[in-house]
Order: sequence, then C-alpha cells, then structure tokens
Amino acid sequence: MVSGGPRFKIPDLDAIPFPARHLEDMGLYNFFVDVPGRGRLPAANVMTSRGCPFDCNFCATPVNWGRKVRGASPERVIEEIESLMERYGVKAIWFYDDTLNYNPKRLETILDMMIERRLDLSWFCEIRVDAMDRPLFDKMVAAGMFHFGFGVESANERVCRDIIGKKATLQQARDVIGWANAMNVIANPFFIFSHPTETWEEALETLEFAESLKGRAMCSMAILHVYPSTRLWDRALAEGKIPHDFSWTTKDDPRVVELPEAQGHIPLYMDKLTWFELSTIIFRFSQSALKVSLWSKVKKAARRITSWRRFKQYFIMGLALMKLKLGHFQGTSGSPPRHGKVKGV
Repeated sequence: MVSGGPRFKIPDLDAIPFPARHLEDMGLYNFFVDVPGRGRLPAANVMTSRGCPFDCNFCATPVNWGRKVRGASPERVIEEIESLMERYGVKAIWFYDDTLNYNPKRLETILDMMIERRLDLSWFCEIRVDAMDRPLFDKMVAAGMFHFGFGVESANERVCRDIIGKKATLQQARDVIGWANAMNVIANPFFIFSHPTETWEEALETLEFAESLKGRAMCSMAILHVYPSTRLWDRALAEGKIPHDFSWTTKDDPRVVELPEAQGHIPLYMDKLTWFELSTIIFRFSQSALKVSLWSKVKKAARRITSWRRFKQYFIMGLALMKLKLGHFQGTSGSPPRHGKVKGV
C-alpha cells in the first residue's frame, strides 16, 4: 500500500458543483422521512459544511475533513435546497453536517432565508448543545426542524472531560431536551459505552440518565467503535486491543470484537467492562428506547454463529438477556456478575 499523504482541503465549497444527482435515477433511492403530523415525506441529504472544530477522541471527522470547518455560503445552501424541491419534489431534508450550528450566525442567516422564502420543509440535523441558545433553537423550529441529534456520549463528567475530551455539560443537554419538549420537536441524544477506563458504575450512571429520558427523548446508543487515525485508534494499537497488522478487508478477525448486527464490521473498544456487562447495557437500553426489535437482531445473530468464539459471544449475550428478564419478573435489579471475559470477548 502506498500513501500519498493528506489530501488538500478545498477551502471554498461554493466552487464545487452540486452532487451529480442528474446522472442517477433518484427514484431508486426511495428515501422518505416520517414527520409527525405530516406523514411520510420524500427526502434528500444535504451537506452544507465539512470539518469539525472539536476533538472527541473517537471521532474520525477531523481526520477525514479536518478541524477547520468550511461552510457553503447561505445563498448556496438555499439554492441547493430549492433545486431539490423543484426537480425532485423533496419535502424533507436530512442535513449531513457533523455540526450544523458550528457557526450560529451563519446558521441564523440560512434559517432567515428559509423562513422568508416559506420553503415549508421539515428537516433533521445534528448539533452541539454547547453552541446552542434558546433564540437560535426557536428559529430552527420555525424554519422546519422537527428532529435533531446531539452527542451526550457519557453522563459521567470524568469520562467526558478526561477521556473523550468533550466539554458540553449534562445541564446543557437537559436544557435542549426541555426546549424540544416545549416545541414538540424530537430530541435524539447519542450515548456511547465502553470508553477507556470507564467502570461499570460510570457506565451505569450514563445508562440511568438515558433511561430517565424515556418519553422525553429518542435516545440512541453504541458500543465504542475504533476508527483509523483517531486518538482512540492510537491508544488501542498501543494497548494491543487492535493488532498492528489489522486489515479492514478481513471480516470476522478473531483478534477483535465486532457486533455487525447492530453496528457493522467495526472493531469495538473493550476495556474495563465485561462482555456480560456490555450485553446488559445493550438490552436495558433497547428496552428503554423501544426503537428496534430484539428478536430480529437475535435471528441475524444466530446465522453468524460459525465458530466456538462466536457461540460464546452470543451465549453470554443470551445469559445477560435472561438475567435481565428474570430480574424484571422478580422486581429486582443490580450489577451483573463479573464473568464474560472470554478471548475476543
């Protein structure tokens, strides 16, 4: 393999043509978004900026796009949206920016243009809660935002500040969720488990915070992924959690742990938490979020049991689910036992 080094970052996004959607049969994409009160609307993706100024240890965005954010001009953003509406009948937009509100004044200009032109769009975006205030939030809703996502990652301050490098606070997350509830907008906080040095007690703090949001937010979770060239990747290599000869072209490498039914063929970072504890978190979170069918995941997992290692991995998950169900039946709860440390799991 030959590396040519980092590619030059295009400074002026207005100089780039719109995506060549005219070369594809857009009808084949079948992209629709369910919007409360409006039904199932034809949708399209729009990415108005590249880069992220923040430095979370697990995130590959600064690696791919750089930490210096480059945004298309508000006029260019509106031009692309109106083109999608006129040419393809789009009525909903899924903004793919890592942080749509990275520059609040720029976003406010875009929102003013959307409102002035009465675009009547419904849209989703991802934000940073520490770059948000109530007036900007209200204007986003007035311009059509019906659903937004944001990273909480961990409810434990030590993990957030010392391990992840995230300075947004739980109170800021609570505030934004409160605004969303008041405006009938869907708040979608993201949580991650199995951070370096994270203990069961710290993970439980995050899990209980997520569970406390039931009925107030649409929570999402993941076990920590390890992406190349991130700070987490360097740490995993140094700790031997990722082998130095690891290849992304090899599926089901027995030296790493994956959970493809939920999160694709991406290595998971495993440290203090056992596989039994992580399985307990997955099932407790799924029951609280009520977003997916566990049975459908179980059927997919069963088809992947092609080795003794895989059998042990899913057997431990089954034990965690049984213990959780039994605990609910008996009305008891508590920390899981510290077993589940099998090789690769």
